[in-house]
Amino acid sequence: MEKGDWQGKTGGGRVGQKALFKILRSTDVRFLYPILYITVPISMLIHQKEYKAIYYLYRKRLHHNPIMAFFLCLRNFITFSKIVADKFATLAGNTSQFKVEVKDRDIFTQMLNQSGGFITVGAHIGNFEMAGCSLQQDNKKFNFVFWGGESEEITNQRLEAFKKVNPDAKIITIGDNISYLFDIKSALDNGEALITACDRLCGSPKHYEAEFLGKKAFFPLGIFMIAAKLKVPVLTVHIFKGKSLKYEGFVKELKYNPSIKSSMEQAESLAKQYIEILEQAVLKHPLQWFNYYNFWNPIEN
Repeated sequence: MEKGDWQGKTGGGRVGQKALFKILRSTDVRFLYPILYITVPISMLIHQKEYKAIYYLYRKRLHHNPIMAFFLCLRNFITFSKIVADKFATLAGNTSQFKVEVKDRDIFTQMLNQSGGFITVGAHIGNFEMAGCSLQQDNKKFNFVFWGGESEEITNQRLEAFKKVNPDAKIITIGDNISYLFDIKSALDNGEALITACDRLCGSPKHYEAEFLGKKAFFPLGIFMIAAKLKVPVLTVHIFKGKSLKYEGFVKELKYNPSIKSSMEQAESLAKQYIEILEQAVLKHPLQWFNYYNFWNPIEN
């Protein structure tokens, strides 16, 4: 992986994760929230790299003073912890406690009713997995693309939760070899839906450099290149945590430029649209941006 790549995974260990899934299968997730106000400050002290990365967002990219940047970091860590707890509850199958409203959901529905495949891209902002667990349908097979560094417990629970939404759901794992690319192409050729996040390189050599919040950053280009070559529709979905257990989000379709003939330039055009939408989402929901690593490289002091 390159220096700026994300290399993390969900913490807690297999035993801790398994216990949490069991507890949250039938328990209101809000019982965990008060505990977070005690554990999060300790977590900030332990995870200094993550803290410095998100502090940089508030201090240098969003231009807050040092005191405000610190308190925004604290709120960010608390929000992230609540969303992780919500994610565990969702993957455990305890979804009825959440209320999810998605604006322009009909765009997604239209894609499901078409014969061809399509791609849905998100990011590590808000709770992207809430989209996968709430957009229930049986028209198309869902293929969820994830980085392969997660624990077996997380992967199994994800698949179990996704199969409740879509019985034929499949997880495509990004690994060190390129076999996953053949799975992606096969899924799209078969008219299936592909769902993935596009704001972490995860070692991908194909990237797009763009201005993001006033500084250059790298974004993965591979999925957009596949879309451009196969000429499949691309949607972007973001789901944000609101008050208590309410979530709200939106669906937007990325537009192909008919004047562009090169698949590479078309891929870059799609990536540019995605990045512009993501930037606006971060500006509107700055407490729900969860890329805890050197997203902008090099980071200024």
